[in-house]
Amino acid sequence: TLAYLALAMLVVGGFIVLAAEIQGLRNQQRSDAAAAATLTASGALENSLLGLQTGARGYVITGQAAFLGPYRRALAVYPRQVRQLERLTMADPAAHRGAAAIGQAIDGYVRNWAAPVIRQAATSRPAARRMVATGAGRLRVDRIQGQFAALNRQQEALVAAQQRTADRTGAASLVLGLCCAVVSLVLIALFAFSVRKYVAHPVHQLAEGFIRLHRGELRSEEHTSELQSHH
Repeated sequence: TLAYLALAMLVVGGFIVLAAEIQGLRNQQRSDAAAAATLTASGALENSLLGLQTGARGYVITGQAAFLGPYRRALAVYPRQVRQLERLTMADPAAHRGAAAIGQAIDGYVRNWAAPVIRQAATSRPAARRMVATGAGRLRVDRIQGQFAALNRQQEALVAAQQRTADRTGAASLVLGLCCAVVSLVLIALFAFSVRKYVAHPVHQLAEGFIRLHRGELRSEEHTSELQSHH
């Protein structure tokens, strides 16, 4: 009975470990997907930032309105991209703060640098060129790209940490599963030995007793028949 109970407990424990491992894998997949989506959104927003920079600089340097195309397209889409990045990082307060800070920094770049430079170029390109030559706009972009890099590193580190946790959990589950298998085999062997010792052996002895008894009765009948034949 104890062997049956122990074996049943091991089987149930094995199923619990398996269920926990499956749930862990599902959580890992969801976390990986969320991090990948965040990195993709971050990359798209950073490209819009570069579109703002390239359009503004190109227009100031050349005076050609065609360079305002990338600027205007980026200006139209980047607010939506900021909202998407903020939504994707809602579950991570630090990443969410980073996304919000990036959005504010791009707003400041457009309001305080790109738009004023473009307006200045429309009236005086030399004055706008002098503004660009100071490098202030480039410095703003560099700082924002540093914020992007920090956010991306954070997401990549999160994925790596989750992967290490999943690996450790998988290794522990494997060891536990092997231990359960070994203990189960031992219990099965003990159960088989018990059956052999306490059930099969007595039954075998009882069967041999019946056989001997039957043979004894046959010999008795044969002896009785011989006596009768002599009379």
